[in-house]
Amino acid sequence: MSKYIYKNGAISLSNKTDNSQTGHNDKNPLNTFRQKTTIVQTKQIINPVDRFLARYPKGTEATYRGCLKGYFNLLEVKPETYFIDNRDYDTDILFYAQTIKDKYSPKTYHTYLSCLRKFLRRNNISLKENTFEDLLFFQKIKQPITRDRIPTQEELKNILSFANLKDKALYFTLLSSGMRIGEVIEFTVHDIYIDESPVRIELDASYCKNKTSRTVFISKECKRYMEKWLEVRQDWLDSAVKKAVCKQFRKSANDDRVFPFTKAAARIRYNKLLDMAGLGDKDKRTKIRILHIHTLRKYFRTHMANSCSRDVIETLMGHKGYLTDSYVRLTKEDLAKEYKKTMDSVTVFESIGKSQIELEKMKKIIKGFIEVYGVEAFEELAETKGEFRGPVSQGLRLDPEQMKAINKQMRKKRIDELKALAEEL
Repeated sequence: MSKYIYKNGAISLSNKTDNSQTGHNDKNPLNTFRQKTTIVQTKQIINPVDRFLARYPKGTEATYRGCLKGYFNLLEVKPETYFIDNRDYDTDILFYAQTIKDKYSPKTYHTYLSCLRKFLRRNNISLKENTFEDLLFFQKIKQPITRDRIPTQEELKNILSFANLKDKALYFTLLSSGMRIGEVIEFTVHDIYIDESPVRIELDASYCKNKTSRTVFISKECKRYMEKWLEVRQDWLDSAVKKAVCKQFRKSANDDRVFPFTKAAARIRYNKLLDMAGLGDKDKRTKIRILHIHTLRKYFRTHMANSCSRDVIETLMGHKGYLTDSYVRLTKEDLAKEYKKTMDSVTVFESIGKSQIELEKMKKIIKGFIEVYGVEAFEELAETKGEFRGPVSQGLRLDPEQMKAINKQMRKKRIDELKALAEEL
């Protein structure tokens, strides 16, 4: 009869026959007790993979689980017995590294090896110094190999013109907030403050990549679709619950997430929109879409950078360091104020043109001029098509780029329009 032996904190299985008790008769009450005890002990064995992954958010957990599954499949061993056997763990990880080095991208390769090192260290396995040197030999430059690019505003208009209400609420949230797809499909109806301006969303640390909660915002344009989506969301969910036929993917009518579906579903739908818009080209080497869904987050980063400080952008995006470093002290009010100033940069259909942006800037500059020198001084300056120089520029504290823009307006822009702006102010 088999029984479990606990030694040095490890569990091993012994197939030796126990002759210390009387007989092997199944009707013997003592044998029956042993069998029940063995069953209980079997249930108590904890899979080291599950124990290791319990520390990580969902996105990282899924990536690491795929890595460890491939690792154990390659070695043809079970996780439950891996640390019971007296194995050569250095050889195991080197064999795995050699196997995957040409199969995955450099970034994925680094991620998988990092996962294995953490997994082994978590189970009190220390690799030899030579093993680290050998792993460095196999390692490649840590960079993505897919050739992607950021969509233009016109391309986004084309893509989203094929989208339904649910699509628009989701993808406008992605491109106007800077959130990761794994974060967007996790926040709940209790985390969004739709009546605030700008609309605020509180992300919980449990599903954020860096295990740190943060505050994000969405644009006015996105708010319009979000409000409509929230009105019909429960009806959509109830319908989806009835349609689900596979128990594994069955939905719950009590799901309180704003977008109650999976990352895979969001990606598949976006790829379909790309195809419908004629923008579904793939990288020839990796077969990944050139305008894949993550480029919406890159769109946010690039366009916000035109008029927003780096500290604000990196904090909103949840990049490691900016959420925890002591030198960045941005309150929710600071973030909301800065976001509201620049959210036109991540607006697609309702964004104002460059001329309108220039006009708004001119209004602010003229207002500042009038506050310092008065309306008559401005009218005189406009009549003579003068330039902001000397004490005037010092009074307004204009930098060279601002002075250049204003001078250009004074030379080329219609003076009547400038006067009208002054009167309007």
